[in-house]
Amino acid sequence: MAMTISQQPTSPNGTLSNLVYAVSSTNSGSANHRYIADVYYSGGSTYLTRLKAFQNTNGDAIFDLASVINDYLVPEDDRIWDNSHTNYSSNPNGQKDFVIKFGEEYGDPVNVYAGEVDSDTLAAFPAVVDPDAGSYNFPSGSYTNTAGNVRLSNYPYSTSDNDRYTKYIAASDYETISFLNHGTNKINSIRKVGSGGTTTLESGTLTDTIVTVGVGPANFTSNAPSVGSSNGIYYIDVDFTAGADNLRYYFQVVEECNYDRARFAFTNKFGMWDYFGVNLPVSRTTNVNRKSFKQAFVDYSGTTSPYNISNRGHKQYINKPMDSFSVTTEYIQQPEADWLSEIFESNNVLIQNSLGTFEPIVITNASYTWKTNNRGQKTFQYTINYNKANNRRSIF
Repeated sequence: MAMTISQQPTSPNGTLSNLVYAVSSTNSGSANHRYIADVYYSGGSTYLTRLKAFQNTNGDAIFDLASVINDYLVPEDDRIWDNSHTNYSSNPNGQKDFVIKFGEEYGDPVNVYAGEVDSDTLAAFPAVVDPDAGSYNFPSGSYTNTAGNVRLSNYPYSTSDNDRYTKYIAASDYETISFLNHGTNKINSIRKVGSGGTTTLESGTLTDTIVTVGVGPANFTSNAPSVGSSNGIYYIDVDFTAGADNLRYYFQVVEECNYDRARFAFTNKFGMWDYFGVNLPVSRTTNVNRKSFKQAFVDYSGTTSPYNISNRGHKQYINKPMDSFSVTTEYIQQPEADWLSEIFESNNVLIQNSLGTFEPIVITNASYTWKTNNRGQKTFQYTINYNKANNRRSIF
């Protein structure tokens, strides 16, 4: 028996794509032959699921395991704001390592030969891969520190505190940044520099494929940045084990004004959390779904039927409220608008309430505009329409 893996995904890779494996066997001409793919967590002893496929006209089998592996990732469970802390999270549910053990079955009666050949370890996370990018694979080679970008977000962070893309943040906001940590150089330290001096968030070489660290004022248990201290500006430094490959991300703490702040958290195209806050009025509209019936004005149940002005002919038995909310962003530049468009496509959006916790919401925009007239219009606004995922209960 001889099985061969002739194609497999690169690692790390995104599951919102095609994770294609191609296998062949010298036994493909045997009676009742089928290929077997057993999906394991790396280091696991029990397979998570088993798939079988008949050979194609070439005697081989092609397995696309993207949707299968994606089912074992739960990025929304990795909520670093549930426990305010300064140390990093390895994002254990949003990124996992898998190994595919391929086997076959054939003969009459059919005999099963499992685990004949193992794939390479696949570090998978729920990232989107553009089908027009020219490859099945997530471009992980572009997300190394030597490329200057390890951050799993499309927000256009500044490289200086004078840049217009310094990210504005309120003192009550939670915020995280996720990094793809692979390649020769690994993340060695993460520090906050600004209000209260320098705070080391993590030190020592980190080996996790994805590193998520809390960087918002509400994440810090000490030395939280505040309005007015050093102009409210602080930055996050990410250093590596070799070379001068430091990355820096600037934030500025701003006043929350007199309006309730709408603070959104959403899973982005990398399957990681992104955040957006706006200090403008949130409008609220309530639609009431009513159901009623018409009952007799005359009482037929007694020995007599006296007139009663309180008898109700038309009675409502369900009044179900549905609250709809809407907020319009400040004027933003096109790169930030392109990034924010991801909130409309995300299937997991939360909003931070006045208690600092996050509630699930549903974005209801049916469409949105991508581009502005770059010559005549330099700034842009989005209107975000949403409902709460859990509606208010009716009185009855």
